[in-house]
Amino acid sequence: MEIKNEKYIINEVIKISPLRVGALIGKGGSFKREIEAKLNAKLVIDGKDGTVMCFLNDYDAYQKLTDIIKAISRGFSSDVASVLLRGDYAFHTINLGKNKKYNLRQKARIIGKDGAIKEKLENISCTKISIYGKSISIVGRARDVYICNLAINSILDGAKLNVVLGILSRKKKEEVSEE
Repeated sequence: MEIKNEKYIINEVIKISPLRVGALIGKGGSFKREIEAKLNAKLVIDGKDGTVMCFLNDYDAYQKLTDIIKAISRGFSSDVASVLLRGDYAFHTINLGKNKKYNLRQKARIIGKDGAIKEKLENISCTKISIYGKSISIVGRARDVYICNLAINSILDGAKLNVVLGILSRKKKEEVSEE
């Protein structure tokens, strides 16, 4: 497919919730224009069904763009998702499954009372966490996403919250002292 007489090597279609299209486009199209400019890409977005057609020529830019789109589709704001333009930042999703009762229980363990556990996880690991639909997603520096993912999976597997938060704090302190 050609757009404005330019040929693109990478053509990808990504489906997101129509409810999240506004966050991808941004106010007056500002976020869409920003990521198109920074990644030398072209996005064609159908707001009615959530279809996002992506056209690029660079694989690294493609990886960043798909991570940004997926992060927005999983509930992150465009401000949080935009950090994925940086090379040392990563996006990861933990899929919970299809059982609604099980998912509610698992999400409640991660959120905690009034969001306290989620906030502690974010503060200790220096990441952002989004709990949206049937998934839990993390955005942050790659190493921070990795240790936050380990902590969340431990909590989901039934580990005691205080133990997991303690281990997470120690790992983060070790990481800081190594730098």
